[in-house]
Amino acid sequence: MNAELFRSYESAIKNAGFTPCGKVKNLDDITSEQGGKLGLGMECLDRDLWEYECVSDEIKMLGIHMARIQSGWQKTEKEEGVYDYAWLDSVVDSLIENGIEPMLSLCYGNKLYRDDPERFPNIQHGGVGHMPVETERERNGWMNYVRSTISHYKDRIKHFEIWNEADVTAFLVSDMPWCDCYMELVKMTSPIIRSIAPEAKILSCTATTESAELLADMGMGDYVDIHSFHNYCVWPEMRYGEQINAISYMKSKAPHLRIWRGEAGFPSYNDPRSNGALCKNIVSEEMQAKFILRHIACDMNNDLLDKTFYFHAYDFKHFKGIVRYHYGVIRHEGERRKPAYYSLQMMAHLFAGEVKCNKDYALCFAYKDENEEGMLTHADQLDMRFFSYEKNGNPFFAYYIQRAIGNDTVVSKTILTLPYLESLKNPVILDPLTRSIYPIASARRFTAPVTDYPMLVLDASMLEGIADIELPEKQNDGKKEIKQFFEE
Repeated sequence: MNAELFRSYESAIKNAGFTPCGKVKNLDDITSEQGGKLGLGMECLDRDLWEYECVSDEIKMLGIHMARIQSGWQKTEKEEGVYDYAWLDSVVDSLIENGIEPMLSLCYGNKLYRDDPERFPNIQHGGVGHMPVETERERNGWMNYVRSTISHYKDRIKHFEIWNEADVTAFLVSDMPWCDCYMELVKMTSPIIRSIAPEAKILSCTATTESAELLADMGMGDYVDIHSFHNYCVWPEMRYGEQINAISYMKSKAPHLRIWRGEAGFPSYNDPRSNGALCKNIVSEEMQAKFILRHIACDMNNDLLDKTFYFHAYDFKHFKGIVRYHYGVIRHEGERRKPAYYSLQMMAHLFAGEVKCNKDYALCFAYKDENEEGMLTHADQLDMRFFSYEKNGNPFFAYYIQRAIGNDTVVSKTILTLPYLESLKNPVILDPLTRSIYPIASARRFTAPVTDYPMLVLDASMLEGIADIELPEKQNDGKKEIKQFFEE
């Protein structure tokens, strides 16, 4: 772990008056519960931009149960009509062996089927940009490849995505409007998947929710079961409401449609030559670790989202070889794991199993004296975010102060309440960044540390098997007679 980062927060929380009663164990060899919404991005293996084998053990120990990979038409079919899946088989089989379900994105193009490959600037880089819909030869080449690929993987893979970010010019070069081009590809591809693997689920994919709405109007729901959209923001909360509206609109056009967030990430370093997402923003490893915690807290609070994936597993090279992108939770050199690795691992364990929004109870502020030293002011409280969840029938909660994610150690405190929730017999506060656990005398009224990343309020029983906790003796349960309260 990045000991300096974690010590700074542990020290600041201790100085604010909080003493831990426990610590989360090393999760590397603890298997997380099956199921849940959280997935991992493992894209770009098709272009040899990173190597899975060298980090497969670290990926296994994350506790994630689903991974998004790309099929690599150009890497698989180097001679017309000859398909070599050996490179992809090794990844798929390893993931399955490690308890991770692969989701396969069918992409990109193949220079074998173009007489004018120079028209596509990136066709030499894994066929990027070449969507095979314009000539009969390339359409037939694509459909043959899809038939072969689905037949090869139908017994191992249950989710197939058609293309990646068709609404981004780097990934689709055509004189046709991108949406028309993409609809043609989906109309070609979907029936093949249905006929060979009728139980499989088919995904469409866009980079934005705006594009997803356009495709919904064009009837995309007639061809796919799931739509996946991607989003990169410096604050995970920035487009939360917009995404809710877009998802609702898409489902109004196709009620059966399920929605996934296929990519969302935050780099730990931006090379000055980078042109990737968030490349102009100030970033750091500390900010990346906090981003993951906030991103997952937000997406898990949205029951309209069936899955959300974090991008990416590893620091991969740009497909032109220009620069390396640092979105990974695993470094390509030096100390392998970033602080973000431990954030993702902790959240993978917490949000495994049957998790949904809890609409019955809400964590909220309790009355306090605004002038009390170290407390959030009433104005500061307007920046607070609260989320309510339920895991396997057990309620738990997240809260944090919604400020720009930065490198500074932000710690304050406030008084919170869960006055009517009897199921929290032994409530505690879990810090998912440092993995320290803090006692709560009573959920009815308690003082809590506040940071710019989520803290979680839950019953100690939810941490059984993954944490060592020594609860203090029970104190006053927080109930007071009205007369006594006013006398104080």
